[in-house]
Amino acid sequence: MNKDEDPNKSIPDHSASGQLENEFLGDEKAIAHQDPSLGLSWLGESKNHKLIVFAAIALLFILFLPRGYRALKNMRATEYAEESAVAFSLGDIQNGISLLSTAQQFSPGSLSVQHSVELYNARAGDMNSLAELLKQMRSGSLTASEVLGIAEVEVNAGREKEASELLLSLQGRMGKKEMMRLVLLQAALLARQGNISLAATRCLSSAGTMGKNESAFLRIQGALYLLALHTSSSSRTALDILRDAAREKTEASLPAWRIATKLTLSSSPDGGAISNEYAVDLLKIFPHLSNALIHDHLTDAELEMKLDPSRDDAVVKNLESQYGHSDRSVMLEVARWMNANGFHAEAISFAGDERPRTDTDWLLIVLDAKTAQGKWREISRMLDFPAGIGIPDAVRYLFLARAAMMLGDQADADDAWKNVTASLHLETPETLAYIAGYEEKIGALDHAAQTYREMVSRKETRRLGLSSLIRIQPSTVPAATLIPLYEELLANAPDFSDAEGDLDYLKLLTGEGGPQVASDAERLLKAQPDSLARISTAALGRLKSGDSQGANALYAGKSIDWPVAPLPWRVVRSAVLRKAGNTGEADRMTATIDLTKLRPEEILLLKEGANSHN
Repeated sequence: MNKDEDPNKSIPDHSASGQLENEFLGDEKAIAHQDPSLGLSWLGESKNHKLIVFAAIALLFILFLPRGYRALKNMRATEYAEESAVAFSLGDIQNGISLLSTAQQFSPGSLSVQHSVELYNARAGDMNSLAELLKQMRSGSLTASEVLGIAEVEVNAGREKEASELLLSLQGRMGKKEMMRLVLLQAALLARQGNISLAATRCLSSAGTMGKNESAFLRIQGALYLLALHTSSSSRTALDILRDAAREKTEASLPAWRIATKLTLSSSPDGGAISNEYAVDLLKIFPHLSNALIHDHLTDAELEMKLDPSRDDAVVKNLESQYGHSDRSVMLEVARWMNANGFHAEAISFAGDERPRTDTDWLLIVLDAKTAQGKWREISRMLDFPAGIGIPDAVRYLFLARAAMMLGDQADADDAWKNVTASLHLETPETLAYIAGYEEKIGALDHAAQTYREMVSRKETRRLGLSSLIRIQPSTVPAATLIPLYEELLANAPDFSDAEGDLDYLKLLTGEGGPQVASDAERLLKAQPDSLARISTAALGRLKSGDSQGANALYAGKSIDWPVAPLPWRVVRSAVLRKAGNTGEADRMTATIDLTKLRPEEILLLKEGANSHN
C-alpha cells in the first residue's frame, strides 16, 4: 500500500473486466455485495408510489380488458334486444328489426340476442322457434320481457287461452316497459273477446300509473280502441287524446301525430270532416317533434295543402327548394310523393335530365310521370336508356304493354302482358307490389289479380295479397266465390276482425254456417254496437233465423244516413223492413238501390222479401 493513500478508502477487489462481467452478466458475487436496503429505499420514496399504482392498474387492465370488453358488448346487445322487444310490442316492426340487427352486431352469441332472434322467427310463424322458447320458459331461463314476447306471439296468432296462461305465469318485479307491455296484452285479449270498450278503459286507466313515455303509448292505444267503437263521442275523445299526446315531449309524440294526421287527411271515424282548427293544431305541433323522417315532412306538406288548396303550388315549390340537393334516398321519396299527389311535371323537373338516364330508380319515377301525362312514345324510347338495364323484366314489359295498348298495338300489348305474367315468379315482393298497384291504377284488374295471386303464393306477402285480391273483386261477384278467399285470409290473419265480419255476412247470404255464424255476428256487434256493418250483419243473422222483429229492433235509435250507406247494408235494411211489415218504407229503400251493382245473393234477398208479401 502506498503510504500516501488514505487507509480508510475502500479498494476495489476486481479488475475492469470483472466489473463489466458483474454489470452485464449478473455475477452472483456482485449481487451479494449490493446493499439490500437499496430496493426498499426505492419503494419507500413517495414519488414512486404513483408509478406503482399506475403499473398495477395497467397490468389489471391488460389482464381483464378482453373479458370486460365482452361484458360491455353483451350488456349493450341486451339493451338493444330489449328495446327491440318494446318496438315490436308497439307495432313498430321496422324499428324492431333495426334494433335487433344492431344487437346482433354487438354480440351475436349473447343469450338475450339468441332469444330475441327466436322470438322474431316465432312472430314470423316459425313453430319450431316458438316450441324452443316455450321449452326454455318452462326451465325458468327466460326473462319477464321474453315471456311477454311469447305471449305477444300467441295473441297475434289468435291463441288467447295460451296467451292468458303465459301472463298468469309472470312472476317477480317488472320494469315500467314490461308493465306497459303487460297492459297492452291484457287489453288486446279483451278486444279479441269483443270487449273493445273495456280494452280502451284498461289502457287509459293504467296510463296514470306509468312513466311519462309508457303512459303516452298506453293512451295512444286506448285512443285506437276508442276509434274502433265508431261512435261520435268515442271518436272525439280519441282525437283529443292523440293531439294531447302529440303535444307532449315523449317518445310517443311522433307516433301520435302520425295517427292524428292520417285521420285528418282522410276523414274522422264518425264520417264527418275533422275541423280545420284540429288540422291547424297538428301543423303547429309538427315543427316541435323530434326524429321526424322525410315522409313525416311530406305528410305535413299534404296536411297544409288540404287545409288551404290555394297553396298547393307554393308548398311543392318549397319542397323542391328544400330537398333539391338532399341525399339521393330523400330526393327519391320527394319525387315519388309528387307523382302520388298528381304533380307529374314537377316530378320530372325535380328528377332533372341526367338522373333518369343513369339511375334506374329515377327512370322509374319519370316513366310513372310520363305515363300519367300519356307520353307513350317517349316511354318506349326511355326504356332504352342505360338505366333501363336495371329495370326488372316484369316492370319493363308492364310499361311496354301499357304503351302498346294506348298506341293501339293490341298484338304487341298481348305479347307484353304474357311476358309480364311469365316474369312474376322471378320478382321481389317490392316489385310485385309495384306492378299490382300500377295494374290497379290503369284498370287492368284481371292482370292485377294474377299479380296478387303470385303474392298469395309467398308466405311473406300472403296476407297483403289476399286482402288486395278481395278488394279488387267486382261488387257483383257471387258471395260463394269470395268465401274461400276470406277463409284463407283469416287463417293467415286471425286478428283481422273486419274480415271476420265480412265473412259472416257472406256466409249468411249463402246460408252457410247456420246459427254459429249468426252468433259470431252478434258477438262482433257487441264489440262495435254503432257500426253499420256490424248492425247489418247481425240483422241479417236474425232475419235468416226468422226473428224479423229482433232484426228491426237493432236499428232503433240509430242515426243512419241511408242515401250514402253502402248498397249491401241498404239491401239488408230493405229486407228487414219488408219482413217486419213496413212495406212502404221497404219500397222507398229498394228504390235507392242499383240492382246492377249487387251480388246474386243480394238480389235474391230482395226478391225473397218482395215475394213473401205478394
